Amino acid sequence: MLKRPIVYYFLFGMMAASSLSMVRGQDSTRLLKRIVVSGLKQTNFYQRTVPSQSLNKQLLQQLNAPSAGDAARFFSGVQVKDYGGTGGLKTVSIRSLGAAQTGVMYDGITIADAQSGQVDLGRYSSTFLQSIDVYQANMPGTLLPARAFSSASILSINTQASQYDKPTTWQTGIRSGSFGYLDAFAGAHFEPYNGLAISATVEGVSSDGDYPVTIENGNLSGKAKRNNGSIKSLQAELNMNRKFRDSSLLQLKAWGYDSKRGLPGAIIFFNDRSVQQLWNTDYFLQGKYKKEFNQATSLQLLGKFNHNYTRYADPDFLNNSGGLDDRYRQSESYLSASLTQKLDRYISVD
Repeated sequence: MLKRPIVYYFLFGMMAASSLSMVRGQDSTRLLKRIVVSGLKQTNFYQRTVPSQSLNKQLLQQLNAPSAGDAARFFSGVQVKDYGGTGGLKTVSIRSLGAAQTGVMYDGITIADAQSGQVDLGRYSSTFLQSIDVYQANMPGTLLPARAFSSASILSINTQASQYDKPTTWQTGIRSGSFGYLDAFAGAHFEPYNGLAISATVEGVSSDGDYPVTIENGNLSGKAKRNNGSIKSLQAELNMNRKFRDSSLLQLKAWGYDSKRGLPGAIIFFNDRSVQQLWNTDYFLQGKYKKEFNQATSLQLLGKFNHNYTRYADPDFLNNSGGLDDRYRQSESYLSASLTQKLDRYISVD
């Protein structure tokens, strides 16, 4: 039984319909203007049968990676073992094959360490690098030293000095961080005359490394600071590139690294003494000569002399001589020659 007359529902429906028509009258269809989104095409690094990866100069500047070892963390399939943070030993392995199976090349010439068989990437700053490349097999190209074919994978470090015909530039700066971290660097590149380029870089790092720690031992807990974690290091590099009239190239490089660092010991309750010290003085001289006789024949000669000095001291070591003071020296000379001859468009002999 209806409590309200039918006229009431009729008037209510008419009002609702009129209000709905008013709302529809306020709506309008608008045609938006066309928007064009443009950007730089990302380089495809997977154009070879064996994949490769690369970090260029722009990416290295955006990453928080003071050294080449820190930058290598951003590659897929690459594992970096870090022993000690700032200034600590950093080794790289690709596809879990181990650091001894991964070759490291610096401007096209292999880096070797006969003492440990592993290359410390923490000694190579990323400030003046042009790119870092990772190859899961051999590098592209044929003019390579024989050592490049003996490793399962290759990590190639390329400095800005490997780029020819650059304008005169200079770069300097300073970085600071927590726990007394300070990094100052400077570099310059200039061409005295056409065909000759000279560049020099220097970088120094200093850090206290005394970060706070909380020691937990059951019901006992305490706060302390990490002791003996300081580091002072200096890296310098001098390059000369000569381009001759016959289009042959000559590149000479002198590189040096000197550091003194403390080695923090185990965290023990009521005993925070740690006095172990490590000194490193490394330098190498290397040269590269490349000549193209014609479009089918090319020759490359490489030479390198490397010297490493390591000193480890532990005054608290229990022996009759009052502690440890071990010193290691190693020197290496390396020569390489590679020749390639193209037989036709698809076949070449190396």
